[in-house]
Amino acid sequence: MRSQTKIRFWRMPAVALVVLALLTTTVLTFTAHNSTAHAHKGKSPHVGADPVNSSCSYWSATAGQNPGAVYNVLYAITAVSNTNVWAVGSTSVVPSGDTETLIEHFNGSQWNLVPSPNAASFADSLQKLAVINANDIWAVGSWQSSSSSGTLAEHWNGTQWSIVPTPNTGGQLTGVSAAASNNVWAVGSISNSQSVVEHWDGSAWSTVTIPLPGDLQDVTTSVVAISSTDAWIIGYYRNSGGSGVTEPLFEHWNGTSWTVDPITNAGWGDSELQSVSASSSTNIWAVGSGGLTGNPNTQSLTEHWNGTTWSVVPSPNVNGNPTFLNDVIALSATTVWAVGTTYVPNPIYREPVVLYWTGNSWNISPAPNPGISGLYSILYGVTAVFPLNVWAAGYIVTNVNGQKPTSQGTIDLYNPLLSIACRR
Repeated sequence: MRSQTKIRFWRMPAVALVVLALLTTTVLTFTAHNSTAHAHKGKSPHVGADPVNSSCSYWSATAGQNPGAVYNVLYAITAVSNTNVWAVGSTSVVPSGDTETLIEHFNGSQWNLVPSPNAASFADSLQKLAVINANDIWAVGSWQSSSSSGTLAEHWNGTQWSIVPTPNTGGQLTGVSAAASNNVWAVGSISNSQSVVEHWDGSAWSTVTIPLPGDLQDVTTSVVAISSTDAWIIGYYRNSGGSGVTEPLFEHWNGTSWTVDPITNAGWGDSELQSVSASSSTNIWAVGSGGLTGNPNTQSLTEHWNGTTWSVVPSPNVNGNPTFLNDVIALSATTVWAVGTTYVPNPIYREPVVLYWTGNSWNISPAPNPGISGLYSILYGVTAVFPLNVWAAGYIVTNVNGQKPTSQGTIDLYNPLLSIACRR
């Protein structure tokens, strides 16, 4: 293991609440930023990426909803169309910090809260979305009561969200993808060490056993279902032997069984993948973070599948600071977007990160940010809608009116028309 302290961005309410408590020394004023959606099925239409002009931002904030007085986080965003976008996460409306599911919807003109059920009284959170059609959408996450916890799946039927029972207890779901209405995969982990894989066959969720290479740790974080015979699960694992570093985990579904695709990132220390997306069976991207041998900083990590092999593709760190990628959407061979956060050491805070792939290299896009030192800002989700829009969602921690730290869900919109104006 590398000597540096790992900064993990697990999407559990308790973690974020601890972060809030650590930021009591900075007094800031913030007006909530917001945006919209996508599903990591890899079938989104092309949205072009433009060259970056560092003096001009192509991103704008759009107003969303933040019902919680203490805590609001958006973990995922997905779109059916330009006028039908969904974002999910968790919110705390009471001083005790107990969290509830949070679902927001964009109707083309504004964001609105949508009622969502909760499985427990202590902590409920939704962390990923998958769209099959406008009347068939899944959101997955976790619930926790005072005595137990488990995976959470909610379904939208065009009228309302409802909880659909899942078999696992003690875990969380962090990824979901659908090949069809009766073929949906969800993945996650138990205590950040044991993988969870579940499948929906059109009538019920069931647990699926997959081969696991690690004897100390196996974490499945994300899944992309391209077809009934082609799906990928990604994550990371760790063995007790050898160097003890975490290795990237890739598993493939051929319609019959899951198999491990053995990959070792040469020249890397720990490698932890967080999200996967595909535009075709030969253009799949996975993103996360890791450490290059001899470099103390955590490095953004992007890996590409060309139909034959996975390979690491060089990606930048923002201002040379440790950079973590949380989500990716692959639109075509020449257009891919990834979002996350960068760690600024002095003063200690986080800034949002947006990268885009043009077919030849990864580039940094000026990310939406209030630009005030001391804010803790993370982007967790990204999506795109033809013909213009890319949306990113996450949260920002701030003090409001000098009170104790609170977090606000953020939704931000990228529009190529703004980039055209920037280049003039």
